[in-house]
Amino acid sequence: MTALPSKVDGKSTITVQGEGVTVDRAELVVYERNIDEEMDRVAAQISYWGEMHAAAEQELMEADAHYRGWRAKLGEEMLEGVAKPPAEWKVKQAIEASPKFVEIKGRLALAKRNAIMLRTHCEAFRVKASILQSKSAMQRREEKAVVVESGKAAMKKTFKS
Repeated sequence: MTALPSKVDGKSTITVQGEGVTVDRAELVVYERNIDEEMDRVAAQISYWGEMHAAAEQELMEADAHYRGWRAKLGEEMLEGVAKPPAEWKVKQAIEASPKFVEIKGRLALAKRNAIMLRTHCEAFRVKASILQSKSAMQRREEKAVVVESGKAAMKKTFKS
């Protein structure tokens, strides 16, 4: 059984295409003091996690193909040389009773979990990009307001003199 994440801003390590991938949810936190730097990186992060998601989806499709091939082959073997084929439900039941069935389905479930996790992580970076864009716009408005206010104050001072 795969471990669940220990905390919201923690890390999870999974294996995709034979490589260890660490998903660090702390990277999703927006730090207002570094908005420009984070905005410069977020597109690359979306691209990277998009590639990781694509690799996980590929692995999921490969695991599904392996499962379907194994199931079809085992079904053929069960029917080979049998004069009267058993009912379909009996063949299905015999396949699902195989210890290999649980093993293969476990790999398939893990591949699906990884794909969902990486899709969600990639989507979270898209949300982060949107938040960064909003916060950056708010900062620019605030900076503009400060400049306007300081300009007004300078003008008042000039006219009072």
